[in-house]
This record gives sequence, C-alpha cells and structure tokens, in this order.
Amino acid sequence: AVARAALVKPRVLAGEPWRLLTGTMLHGNLMHIFMNVSAWLSLSPLVERSASRHLLPLVWLLSALGGSLASLLLLPQATSVGASGGLMGLLGFLAVMGWRRRALLPPDLGRSMLRSIGLMAVFGALAWAVIDNAGHGGGLLTGALLGAWVFRDPEGGLPVPDSPALRVAGWAGLMACLALAAFTGCKLLGLP
Repeated sequence: AVARAALVKPRVLAGEPWRLLTGTMLHGNLMHIFMNVSAWLSLSPLVERSASRHLLPLVWLLSALGGSLASLLLLPQATSVGASGGLMGLLGFLAVMGWRRRALLPPDLGRSMLRSIGLMAVFGALAWAVIDNAGHGGGLLTGALLGAWVFRDPEGGLPVPDSPALRVAGWAGLMACLALAAFTGCKLLGLP
C-alpha cells in the first residue's frame, strides 16, 4: 500500500502528484483508522448541522490537500498516510466558525475547538516520530482559511444560506471524494 499509493514525497516530485491525495485514504494500522474515524464522527456532524452539509466534503478534501502540501514542503523525505490533515481542517473550520458566529452557537463551542487543537498539538509533540505534524498544521491552516472565507460576513447567520452554487460545489466535492477512494483502490490493486 505504501509503495503504491502513500504520500512518498520523492515519488510526488518525480511525477506522481496524485499521491498528495491517495495517501489521505491510507492508514498505518487499526488504531490510526480508529482515531481518524472517531474524529470524523465527532467533527463532521458539527460541520453538517451548524454550517452546511455541502461544505463538509469540500473542507475535508481541500484541507487534506493542504495538509499533504505542507507535509511535502516541510518534511520532504518522510512518507505519510492518513486523513488527519482533512480532519484537522474540519477542526480549523469549526474553530473559525465558533469565533465568528459565537453569538449564534453554544458559548463553549469555539473554546472547545481551541482546546481540541491544543490537545492535538500536545499529542503531536509527544508522538512526533509517528505523527506528521506538518500535515496536521497544513490541514488546520487550510480549514481555518476556508472558515475565514465562508464566515467573512460579520453579520452572517447559521447555517450558511443554501444556494444552487453551494449545492453544486458540495456534490462536486462528494463526487471527488468518491472518485479519490476508487482511484486509490485501483492504485492499491495495481490497476492503471
């Protein structure tokens, strides 16, 4: 799996840029999968219900890519796998939402997101040898920037107003995630 689809940085630079995303579909072991699934089950309903279900695949996918790019730039020789960049992006997005829309949300949401970011930073510092902190940071920054753009209007409400453009973007993001999963599966099976 690592040889065929992981974020092997020298292979990205040698002409396999798709690894920036296929690596996000792989995990190192069952504990890694369990931790990421737990984070997904905690964060994704918050994005869906508070902001918009159409934003969820976009924020995850763009943050996963942002995390992989940061990892490529800051840890160019390390190999990485996992969806954590995208998950940290959801956390960054929610932290900005919690700050910018604090009057519309439970009073502790923003602080809770900041506590979670702090805990991830401590965990990353303690387990630096096995955690791609550059990927986490890049995903977090990407998600926060997306949140700053989505919640740029200080008078905006929640959830984000639905529109045809948002629905199309959301469906396109979902289709891109499904295509990525299928493409990763093909790479793992050794198909062209």
